[in-house]
Amino acid sequence: MNLPRNFRLMEELDNSSKYKGISYGLQNPDDIDFIYWYGTFITATGHVINFNFICDETYPFSSPIFYFDESYLYLDIDDLDDNEFGILINKIKELCEEETIQLKSDLEPIKSWTPIKTIGSLLTEIRELIGEP
Repeated sequence: MNLPRNFRLMEELDNSSKYKGISYGLQNPDDIDFIYWYGTFITATGHVINFNFICDETYPFSSPIFYFDESYLYLDIDDLDDNEFGILINKIKELCEEETIQLKSDLEPIKSWTPIKTIGSLLTEIRELIGEP
């Protein structure tokens, strides 16, 4: 059954707490169009990776536009006291478009997006891409 876009996104929001190590929701609770979202990945080592995504008017027929916290662009991993976090940041940078923090559109799971996939399953796959099971 095909739900209208906003009903589908409302369902996605309701299911946002079901995924291990992932938290997400609307940036603005008054966003009745369900466009701008934020979230975090909580790693096995306790690190928090912040991200945002946009569900534009083409959702669910096209994947959400996914990007990490912009501050990761400017982190110099050689200056970090925490080597594990540095490894995560390097992996994130490898997965993103050059000089941006937007996930590359030719990566799995973005390029394999279908309208039957969920935001939660997409985020689970992205979390695995950065090396977090």
